[in-house]
Amino acid sequence: MKLLLIICAFLFCISANAQYISYGKIEPIDESGSDPSFKVFVEELKQTVRNKDAAALYNVLDDSIQFSFGDEIQSKSEFRKAWDIDNPNSEFWEAFGSTIDLGIVRCATDCDYSDFVFPYYQESGLLKDVNDAYSVLIIITPDARIYSAPAKNSRVLTTLSYEAISLVDFKDDWFVISFNSKTRGYINKLDARSLVGLRGGFKKKNGEWKLVYFISGD
Repeated sequence: MKLLLIICAFLFCISANAQYISYGKIEPIDESGSDPSFKVFVEELKQTVRNKDAAALYNVLDDSIQFSFGDEIQSKSEFRKAWDIDNPNSEFWEAFGSTIDLGIVRCATDCDYSDFVFPYYQESGLLKDVNDAYSVLIIITPDARIYSAPAKNSRVLTTLSYEAISLVDFKDDWFVISFNSKTRGYINKLDARSLVGLRGGFKKKNGEWKLVYFISGD
């Protein structure tokens, strides 16, 4: 089963007397059950994350796991320190758990490095198709409200579901999007993710599934 992706690059979609720039709709999907051994692995990994079990997590990290685009040594020991996974209050546990829960899909491009990737929109092609991946926002909930101001008691301009749209700026807990030259809309960060936000990949090595990268940026 493939991602349902309808590309309409820079298409102007009109709703509630406003315009927003859309790159298409990416319906959520999870293909982790397509491989029996991977399905079991993912279920166990999610339990590991819920338990905040650093030792069990460490065992599934690839020896050279990539976690940054900087000059740091890319290794499981450095990953452990960078994310402070031995600390049950580390931001890793919520960040990883919420990201993998969005859905895992089979790798379709550049698959020498990973067999499965997450979140689901990684295989949408947008990372390669847009000129500036940092300017793309993925709405991850149905009927996400777009507000006229960064406050939930402000006027709702429209609602959007699973849309990939242009991102203008950030403001506290809000993403800022452009409707037209005079109007900006605001969407809560719980309802959307940056296209180049946290993402990861798994590879089967010597009969064992490993997390080979968990990274953000481009």
